[in-house]
Amino acid sequence: MNWDELKKWLLNLKEWLLNLYEEYLLQLYRKGKRCIVQKMDKKKLWTIALAISIICIFCVFSKDGIALWKKANVSPSEREEERIYNSNIEKEKRPKKEAKAESPPVMDMSDNYVEIKTDMQRINEPTYFDNEVIYSAGEGSNIEDQAILTKLFVYDMETKEEKVIAESGIKFGEIYEGRLSHNWVAWLDTNHIGTNIIYGMNRESGEIVEVKKCEYNRPQIRLWEDNLIWVEQRDLENDSLYLYNFSSGEPVVLESFDNPTYGTCPPCIWENVIVWVSPREGEGSIIKKLALNEKGDSSAGGPEPELIDPKGFAIYPATNGEVIAWLDNLDPNEASLKLTLDGNNIVTVANGVGRFFGVGDRFVAYTQAGTIMLYFWNEDTYAYITPKDVLGRLSQCSVSGNYITWYSNPPKEKQDIVNITIIK
Repeated sequence: MNWDELKKWLLNLKEWLLNLYEEYLLQLYRKGKRCIVQKMDKKKLWTIALAISIICIFCVFSKDGIALWKKANVSPSEREEERIYNSNIEKEKRPKKEAKAESPPVMDMSDNYVEIKTDMQRINEPTYFDNEVIYSAGEGSNIEDQAILTKLFVYDMETKEEKVIAESGIKFGEIYEGRLSHNWVAWLDTNHIGTNIIYGMNRESGEIVEVKKCEYNRPQIRLWEDNLIWVEQRDLENDSLYLYNFSSGEPVVLESFDNPTYGTCPPCIWENVIVWVSPREGEGSIIKKLALNEKGDSSAGGPEPELIDPKGFAIYPATNGEVIAWLDNLDPNEASLKLTLDGNNIVTVANGVGRFFGVGDRFVAYTQAGTIMLYFWNEDTYAYITPKDVLGRLSQCSVSGNYITWYSNPPKEKQDIVNITIIK
């Protein structure tokens, strides 16, 4: 490990320790315990940080060093996924409240799904696009195993064939963020300690291009046809939203953030529309909607994006190009799922909603207490797609048109079970 790698590693370690400390204080607060926060001078703080760093450096060079670092560098989405699932288990144990008489009827749509047949044990971020499913996968039973997700697969829904299209090319590397379009495949190759490379592959020629190297945390990428977007951490305080068009070949910065909450929030793209969330002056958030022209730039939408007021805090936007949905709280126990059809009127879909959700052609899909629910906005009706004896969880990019990708097993079980539901 050279000095530059060590510097990146230490910066990531500092951020992780701060997050761990904040989480510890939050748990004490929720349990009703009092705690005293004591200020330290910089000399004492750096002495403690140096001692921890030396210990962690030994860990990195030990047999299980990479696995230990992977635990510390788990992305917010993965950490939230497991926490939501555990929270859902607890909710299932609680006595059920009787439904109110005025509650809308909930349709049963749980009999229309197919399972993805694969021999791989671990399937990461399965994403549907036009009768194909892309995912990284590998053999391994838990997070301690090193370099599990080393291959990128495309699964054909018609032929039931699974094909490897790429493999990790870096030491201790794994593949995340697999995305598909008609012309391109995009993915992230990462070693979890500061080396993150975004790649694209031309589906016709098979040519692979390196889009960008990213330091620090793993960026979460989104792809639509020739346009790729992501938020990248630039340093400890700044993040940037990038747009990359495979035809022009140059990344463009759409906006920069100095608030880490929004810096870890992935943008959304559907057809020629990009949606993301920014902090607004004072309090709350602002949702931004930007239209692209056919060349992949923003000239068709004017110099500034359309601004949508969520009437408070907003995070994790999703769109189908017209309808925009978001959560109003980072805590899934407190979060409400909201959406707007016209940019002005806001509908509260449900409360206590999990991190992953998506907007389809005429519905929004979300997870609530282990059940995957649908809300049809035109009919103002609800449905569920998971069988009553199954706890379901959505994939990160879970909705595409009328197709929903979801897991039907708890996190970290020996075999991942992935299903596709078609809403007709």
